[in-house]
Amino acid sequence: MFFAFADTADDTTAVNNAIRQGNCAFLYEYINSKNADSVLEAKAKRTIDLYSSEDTKAAAYRTDTIHLKVGSVPANLSEKVTQDPETNLKELVSYLIKGASDNFARVKVLHDWICYNIDYDTDLFFKDSSKKQNYCGVLQTGKAISTGFSALMKEMCTLAGFECVSIDGFAKGYGYNGHLSETVEHSWNAVNIESKWYLIDVTWDTGYLERKAFIRCYSSEYLFLDSRSFLYTHLPKEDAFQFYAPVVSADQFEKEPKLEGKFFDYGFSLLDNKLAFFNKIESEFSFELKCRTPKAYMATTLFTKNGQIVENATWLNKRAGIITPIVDVPDKNEYKARFYMQSKRPFPFSVDAKTVEEIYIPKLQEAYTANRVSAKELQIFKDAFYKVQRNGKYYYADDPFDTQKLRTVTKIFDLLYPKGTVFTEEIFSFYVSCADSYEGYGSDNLRYPFQEREFRTSANTNLISPVTGCLKQGETYKFEVQTSDYTNFYILLPDSVKWSKKNLQTELYELEFQIPEGLTSLSIYNTNRKALFTFKVE
Repeated sequence: MFFAFADTADDTTAVNNAIRQGNCAFLYEYINSKNADSVLEAKAKRTIDLYSSEDTKAAAYRTDTIHLKVGSVPANLSEKVTQDPETNLKELVSYLIKGASDNFARVKVLHDWICYNIDYDTDLFFKDSSKKQNYCGVLQTGKAISTGFSALMKEMCTLAGFECVSIDGFAKGYGYNGHLSETVEHSWNAVNIESKWYLIDVTWDTGYLERKAFIRCYSSEYLFLDSRSFLYTHLPKEDAFQFYAPVVSADQFEKEPKLEGKFFDYGFSLLDNKLAFFNKIESEFSFELKCRTPKAYMATTLFTKNGQIVENATWLNKRAGIITPIVDVPDKNEYKARFYMQSKRPFPFSVDAKTVEEIYIPKLQEAYTANRVSAKELQIFKDAFYKVQRNGKYYYADDPFDTQKLRTVTKIFDLLYPKGTVFTEEIFSFYVSCADSYEGYGSDNLRYPFQEREFRTSANTNLISPVTGCLKQGETYKFEVQTSDYTNFYILLPDSVKWSKKNLQTELYELEFQIPEGLTSLSIYNTNRKALFTFKVE
């Protein structure tokens, strides 16, 4: 356990203990106290800087690929651990870490084994989400809530020779509504590797809850995630366990957006503090992100509370690795904006039941009749997804070691969808609504043009004007595009092609002309003859 420093402790002992414990909250207070010793102050600052900086070495282990050793545990050893955990867990730990390349790999294989072998106990969660569990009970039943996951991770790390603690606190998980509960509701871990504490949430890396159903989905998003990134979703009860300073207060935690581990794994970071969990806007709302992969497919969409899409209510600007999402709302209702990236998985993880039953299965029966898929492949595909009735969805039965299933499902989705189809994954979301002084842009309007796929995969192309969803027949518009991805753009009309010209002063490609009668839509094309933006014409 971490020490509670006594008032009588001398500064040297207190600061050195705080450094060993990663207690940045204490160190920050010491630095800002009167008469702080300059040598100790320098040591304290170095420690705070260590925990505030991106740890690229640890990040290399967040691969979303499960350790192969997990799949090779002898069946008799697994059975012994289940029957008598207290006696046999040490043997399992020794087997798992044997041959691991370094300490990070040793901790990762323990994390991965738990993710692969322990189910989430949904029944217990909805009865008592903060109930304390011990590791023996978890191994005997094969299921746990967060207190059980963290207890097991702590015990396995301890047996492997690592100092590890369980942390109780609050999280922006299932049911979070923007406000903290009155009691702690979640548990996770910190493990000391090479004199630095690293945060881990095995529970969240095992899967997630959706409408009271546990969906198994292995990830490594919360394995060694940097302290500040962790604080966008996890707030420990004790400030010492933030491993960050200045500490994030409960009010700040509630206000900040929910940015999960995948947000950072996809290479994003916030460049300003505009984005919040709830956002009240007085006109269109924007914020800036830094992105390591600006050419990756990305998109934003606005939804009503009941999940209906609000067409063309969001916009993206992309320039030199800076992504600027822009959103507006049509009226006084509250909306949810979602930001998507191309999924790392080559097919969708979940599909609505109607699509599977009324489209996929009939198409695959036709493919089977035409000898494009075998009876075995068809059965593998059917078995690869399971239906959760209350959710109205089919989910992929995630098993990282079943490579045949992965290959077969990938092949079949290549048959079901046209070449080049992009499957997306939600990276983050936020709520947005009008401030008292704003009425919205109007429910009968399209706020922005439609951004085509070619734009969504560009790195440095933006429509400067007109940034509006609808154009009027007979009116004259000046079209301006900023780009370093292409050498020109054009607009294709029924009887002609209109090419832009580059303005050498503004560096913009420009084209001014009158919208002809009879058009219902108009698109801007790049030099690869692919549409970038599409307007509705009235």
